[in-house]
Formats: sequence, C-alpha cells, structure tokens
Amino acid sequence: MKFNAIINVDDVHEMFNIDFNKTENTAIENGFTNAINHQEVGKMRYKHKNFKGFYISEWESVFNNNLTIEGAMDEPVFSLHFILQGQGCYAMADFETETSGGQSNMWIFQAGSKGGSSYKKESPFTSWAVNFDKSYFHDLVNRYPELLEDLYKRYRIGESFHWHPKHIRITPEVLNIIQQIENASMMGTSRTLYTEAKVQELLALQLECACAQTRISNTGIKTANDTDKIHEAKDVLLKDLNKPPTICELARIVGINEKKLKYGFREVYSQTVYGCLFEHKMNLARQLLLNTNKSIYEIALECGYDYASHFTTAFKRKYGLTPKCFRAAV
Repeated sequence: MKFNAIINVDDVHEMFNIDFNKTENTAIENGFTNAINHQEVGKMRYKHKNFKGFYISEWESVFNNNLTIEGAMDEPVFSLHFILQGQGCYAMADFETETSGGQSNMWIFQAGSKGGSSYKKESPFTSWAVNFDKSYFHDLVNRYPELLEDLYKRYRIGESFHWHPKHIRITPEVLNIIQQIENASMMGTSRTLYTEAKVQELLALQLECACAQTRISNTGIKTANDTDKIHEAKDVLLKDLNKPPTICELARIVGINEKKLKYGFREVYSQTVYGCLFEHKMNLARQLLLNTNKSIYEIALECGYDYASHFTTAFKRKYGLTPKCFRAAV
C-alpha cells in the first residue's frame, strides 16, 4: 500500500515528504524500514513486513514539536491497529478520534481516503498493526460471514470508520500474541505459517473483545464506574506479584462484589482474574529472560514464584520451553 505523507510542524516552515513505499537506510526481508531523524522535527521510524495476504507495520516516533502528518491511501485499508505507547489523534473526512497507549481497534478506510494523524510534542508514540489485503479480507468475510459481514457491508457502501465506537483495551493475551509474531523468526521455515495462524488468532480475540464490550450493558457491568473498578482491580492485582490479593480481598479493596468482579474480568479482559495474573507473570518473565542477565531463580522471585521449579513448570506450560531453553534459543 502506498501512503504519501506530508509533515506539517508547528514553528517549522519546511515541509517533509515521506513515501512509505520507499526503502531507505535499512532493507529487511520482505519489507523495509523508513526513518527520518531531523534536528528540528525529531525522530520517526516506520517498519514494514510483507506476508501473503497481509503486512505488518510498526511506527515509533518522538517529535520536537506538536506535529501533524497528512496524507492519502491509494488502496483500501483493513487494519487491526494497536496503540502501544503515547497519545495521538486520527482525523478523516468521516470521523475524528483520540487514542492512547493500551487501546486498539479495527480501522477500515476507502481507497483515496484523506486524513491526518497528530502527535504531541516530546511524547514517545508507538503503534503496531496488521493490514489485510482487500482480497485476503474478502476471503475472511466469506469464511466467517457471521463475524465480518457487517463490517464489509459498511465498507461496500463507502464508509471509512473504526469498527467499535469505544476503543478496545489491549489485553495481556493480545500483547503476548503480538510478541509471538515479532519472534516468529525463531520458527525457522515455519515462520510464515506460524505468523498467519497468530494473526488470525489475534483477529479472533479482537472480534471477541469488541463483542464483549457490546454485551456489557446486558451483564453485571452496568456503568462506566463498574468498568473503572475492574481496571482498578487489575492494577491492584498486579501491583505486588509476591503477595497478590485473593478475589475476596480484591473485591473489597475496589468496592465491588465478587461475582461482578469475576464476571467483569471476563467481559473487560476476556480472562479470569487469576488468568490475567498468570499472563502478566509470563509476559514479565519472557521480557526478563530476553532483556536481562538475571538468573532463573532471580526471575522466578521477581515474577512471584518462591521456587524456581514452580516457575519453570509454569513457564513451560505457557511457552512449551523451559526458561533456560527459551533464553538459549533467542
């Protein structure tokens, strides 16, 4: 897909053209990295990986001034879009929406759609997306019409939109799948097959999370305040991995009954309370194994396990490898 963009910066009179199809600086397998590093504008890196039927894109930026990037798509867009860090505002002819780290949605734009994205001064911003080719997405619609037909009908009548009015909260499970896709090179010759399977798993989770949000009004989660308490409960749950509260304690701390707490976690995060805790521990363990030289015992303690053997068993159940083998394989 070609997206020719113009950067417009407060207090900077130059205009910087970016062609997101050009390979600049760093060539990568089946894709490219395009970057700018300008003394007055700031830094931006766009990474693009091609697969059959879709491509994966990553965006990282930190700009020296408030900044808007304006442009147009020459092809339709069917995208699972995840904001991992920072805040931004997306504006098209049909809508305008603000996003922040930890939110996701499905975006569908018509070919020729014009719009822009705005970024705040000195605020790091990171996003990650799966972008489906029109033919591939059409095939998905034909295979799963009960899930995707309504979306496709809106596209066919000429709408550009983000699927769910309220952006979807990114769950630990979704973050885990994104990380698995990023580490797919470890699968060797099975990389492409593995990536496609994980992308479809990601799509399924996003569809389920969005559908769950639409059902909230018909469940024990009745108000925005109830939802806020579920978010607060997660923060409390993950605050001290060595002494996590019981469900009873957690409900009392945030001022909600146990039934609503348990049901709310399933609705908001598509996980049980302890499933969420486990996913967080495993994500933390994976990052510590990849990015530090800490011993297995030290990592086990940091992840809330008193015994390295218990940690190893849990990690192997999650990833299919012991922590030691996982670290060696990287």
